[in-house]
Amino acid sequence: MNKLKSDNQLYQEVEAVRGKSTGWPKCLTYSLKEGIARIVLTGKINTTNLRKIDCWGLAFFDYCKENAENKPTTLILEVPRKVSANVAPNFEALHRRVSYLNLGDDLNIRLLSSGDAVPPYVLADLLRRPASEIVRTDYAERGDDDTPGRLEKDFQAYLFGKGKNDIIRTNERLAILGEDFRDLNKKKSSFVMEREFPTGVFDEQVSAHTRILPTDFIDVVSFNKWRQLSLIELKVNDSSLPVISQAVDYALFFTSYQKQLWDVLETKLGRRPQKKGFVCYVANNCFHKRFDAVAKYYSPINRGVPFKIKKVVLGGTVEV
Repeated sequence: MNKLKSDNQLYQEVEAVRGKSTGWPKCLTYSLKEGIARIVLTGKINTTNLRKIDCWGLAFFDYCKENAENKPTTLILEVPRKVSANVAPNFEALHRRVSYLNLGDDLNIRLLSSGDAVPPYVLADLLRRPASEIVRTDYAERGDDDTPGRLEKDFQAYLFGKGKNDIIRTNERLAILGEDFRDLNKKKSSFVMEREFPTGVFDEQVSAHTRILPTDFIDVVSFNKWRQLSLIELKVNDSSLPVISQAVDYALFFTSYQKQLWDVLETKLGRRPQKKGFVCYVANNCFHKRFDAVAKYYSPINRGVPFKIKKVVLGGTVEV
């Protein structure tokens, strides 16, 4: 059994490896004092770092729970300086992730911006957004070809298959992702898949100046064998921890704008998704060593949201 450590001992231990390849991200500072774990974004306030602060903050919180003499009961995430207009959508995504985390009973988490508390959204606000907030309903079809050497893109292209735009893109190659996608080719009617489905939310009209949430692309959107809508984030040789933050962004996007998105998906996929829920899959061949410890805090169980999150280990190897 590990010897429990004082707040200062934990700080010194984390600080000693902060910024190193096997340590804690340099853009954040970490402290534990009187039961409060505090994470401050001291690096650049940009897209990448705003997606790190909550998942790495939870990693630190969980690490302190395991190793501190005085267990933390509160997690504070602090963005100490003004957020510029171009990254404001990424801060809004962080705000919504923190609000989602606060829906559970296992964590007291607070978000600060320039020293002021940012009140979390309640569940009703996450589920029902103002009518003025719109999503993209038209976008270009994804091409067949990719530049060689980009493993994730090549994997996407393989799953998607090649063909002209009028070819029906069935999703039977998703069987490589495991049990949830087994025997898709035995269904009476083929399931279709959409590659690089765009996210992004805008105020009244779609433009860079009206963007409310960041514009990212979900690797694959399709259906599993139970006809559940499936959002699939693929990672290959990328074990970075923020993949869980990214997946939750996508799940909350579909949660908040379901009515608009279901109309788009009915057109793109040829069938209307079920209303009772959808699944967000995180598929990777090498997950971060802290992924499981952090992912448990993002679990949707007992949070009142209409999605599940599932982890898929590609190429899992077990000695027999």
